Amino acid sequence: CALPICEKILILGFRAGNQEIFGLLQADFYTRELSDAFSMTLGLGHQTNIYGRFYFDTEALAHLVWTEYDEKKSFNFVPAARLSLAFKPRHRLQFFAGFLFDAHIEGFNDDAVIHSERKNHFSSIEFSDSFHLLPSIQFGIRF
Repeated sequence: CALPICEKILILGFRAGNQEIFGLLQADFYTRELSDAFSMTLGLGHQTNIYGRFYFDTEALAHLVWTEYDEKKSFNFVPAARLSLAFKPRHRLQFFAGFLFDAHIEGFNDDAVIHSERKNHFSSIEFSDSFHLLPSIQFGIRF
């Protein structure tokens, strides 16, 4: 995740709808030393059955990020997309792994990404000098 201090994030959320279209609301709590950041995410998604209990999710997300770094408080908007593969052993229980792509738009949401302490395991995907996608991997359980 391109958001500040993105290693070790606890994400709690609510997802409602059906496979064709669902909405989600989640809160991201950062667990590193710089814990003066909070993010709320709104999104829309679609789930496709691949085979049996395996599903593929596509989600369009909007991160609303509040940060405080070097006594400077800021609010930023970070558009994102998530592609994930889910396994449903039971009706409501899902285990998933996904790729998250956060958009860094220079001059627009710099404070949400510039102070990131995460190690760059993946290179950013550059579309222009001012627009980059910052990929990361997520693993989790949905109920």
